[in-house]
Amino acid sequence: MAVTAGGVRLTPSGRVAADLTISEGGAEVRYAVYLRNKVVLQFISTDRDRAELAARLLRLAGVDVEAKRSGSLWYVVAYTDKLAAGRRELREAVAGIVREALARGWVDAGKAERWLRRLERGCTIRRGWPKYGVGLVEGALVVRYQFN
Repeated sequence: MAVTAGGVRLTPSGRVAADLTISEGGAEVRYAVYLRNKVVLQFISTDRDRAELAARLLRLAGVDVEAKRSGSLWYVVAYTDKLAAGRRELREAVAGIVREALARGWVDAGKAERWLRRLERGCTIRRGWPKYGVGLVEGALVVRYQFN
């Protein structure tokens, strides 16, 4: 599996965007990566088969995604935590995009450092389980769930 990133740029609306390509066994898909409040990787097409291929390649890269439909468009979307659960090649490519945007001064340093920590450390999210945190609040054990 080959994962390559490139083309880090600012969109006309001032957002940071980049291209990320995953190829395997002669199949190749180019995804768009946006740095917003989260790292967002997406693929959008009117062709269902192409969207299914995009989802399949991401699953091979360790990202738990499905192709979904909205009107006449098919799309695949993965956010920071799902990307951090992916294979090292994918995490390194996304981290490279974040580092380049940070070096150009296009993203907040604190936000970029949080993304980089997640991507470099990786994380495991059990398929089908929500992301959750456990902590103490006034001496009581509290479990907080985050549903995406």
